Amino acid sequence: MRVLITRAEPDATRVAMALTALGHTVMLAPVACCQALPVVWPLVLPQALVFTSRQAPALVERDDVKHLPVFPIGSATALAARSAGFTDVQADAAGDRGQLVRKAKRFSELWWCCGTHVQGDLVADMRAHGVILHRIPLYAMVPAFALPDAVCMALKNHELDAVLLMSAKTTERFLALLEQHNIDATWLPALCLSAAVAAPLRAQHWQTVQVASRPEWTALQELLTQNAVG
Repeated sequence: MRVLITRAEPDATRVAMALTALGHTVMLAPVACCQALPVVWPLVLPQALVFTSRQAPALVERDDVKHLPVFPIGSATALAARSAGFTDVQADAAGDRGQLVRKAKRFSELWWCCGTHVQGDLVADMRAHGVILHRIPLYAMVPAFALPDAVCMALKNHELDAVLLMSAKTTERFLALLEQHNIDATWLPALCLSAAVAAPLRAQHWQTVQVASRPEWTALQELLTQNAVG
């Protein structure tokens, strides 16, 4: 299949390599890139860490916390934490913030390493259980100014079979870029990680919107394979 990847860099390139290895033809249109920020760390070490994105673990350049328990949301985030050298990664919360809170509330003080843009108020959720959660922004997602010319041409000529969308913010940015270029891509099948990711498309009456069975990268791959076979 000819697949458009909208994931922010550097994830977009990693996804492209994985899909190319499976025989797909890919085009990249990353709607943002990950920019590391200067970090001011709390003076006192936490009892555990929370990660809600795949980008954060690699940006924790501190060996003194790599042995602490880590509570990730999503299997991809858990894998990123292990790859970054964290040795005590708990079972992932599978996209469920409530499940993460239930698991982590046995600790009294944690660090939440994340980006500048987050969904929900995890700090308040933890506070309700008497847990102090320090939110530490490690990176910002810098939006793309435009779609690549080759991608614009492929969209106008209907030369793609699907677009992959993995976050609600990505979907919103992708739609904004389409509007900026005056491109109607509602004909393009959209494969989405979750219902929340798909919601902005359905609001614009996108013709074909499919949602993965689980909010995980492996489930999105399965959905892509099903479309390729079909």
